[in-house]
Amino acid sequence: MGSYTKALGPESQKIVTQLSPKILDACSKAQDELAAGRGLTEKTRWFGTTPAATVKTNVGKLRAFFNLNAITLRFAGGPDKKGQDTAAALMPSQGWRDYTSVTRAHNTSFEMYLNSDWEQMPLWRTQPLQTAGDGGKFAALVHELSHLCFNTEDHSYTSQKAVILAANSPDLAIDDADN
Repeated sequence: MGSYTKALGPESQKIVTQLSPKILDACSKAQDELAAGRGLTEKTRWFGTTPAATVKTNVGKLRAFFNLNAITLRFAGGPDKKGQDTAAALMPSQGWRDYTSVTRAHNTSFEMYLNSDWEQMPLWRTQPLQTAGDGGKFAALVHELSHLCFNTEDHSYTSQKAVILAANSPDLAIDDADN
């Protein structure tokens, strides 16, 4: 696993260390489910009519990206000024682009910042997202990873909006960090 922490407190370091293999496991499970023809209801809920093979491939690319690249996580201080971000992906050293190719990601620095709001979040999503930032630490890390890996956008910012986006605009859903 390529992530490491700088200037995070001991509890946050422990949580990131705990969640890192869970992210890899969740990606593997999703790939296996889609490869076996299962998970299509969930795929449709989050990605609409996007082909299952495309979703499976992207999940595999996210897993490989996280597994193979060094990602620095830092503490950013106080709450986000916009009042909705609990974490943020910084522009990679080679600029914003799709980093699913190992060679493209080579020699690129990847960083995420976590703020004090992140420390107050539950570990896991406990309910459907009503507002931005209530998806849990696991979801926040995956959200920011998708920005770094795929250069995704923030079209929805909550699970309710993400489901609507998938139903109405699958092309945007596959490019949304919350889907």
